Amino acid sequence: MDELLFTFDVDAIAPEALLFQTGYLTIHHTEPRGGRMFYRLGYPNREVRQNLHCMLDKKGSGNAICYSGVNSLDGSGNAVL
Repeated sequence: MDELLFTFDVDAIAPEALLFQTGYLTIHHTEPRGGRMFYRLGYPNREVRQNLHCMLDKKGSGNAICYSGVNSLDGSGNAVL
């Protein structure tokens, strides 16, 4: 965990450290194993998960369609823009 908390060299920072430090990933579970503590990271909420996946998909394929400004979901789970 020290690597995630105390990494400040932006030219050599691991992606998971950057995502953790900026709040895109949060600690969801801790588990001691063999004298070490292991951390399971996850998204803090659905909006962060969807937006991050969309941005990563845009970078990978270049043709993802991302919607921002979703106000609510209708009865079928479709976004109401």
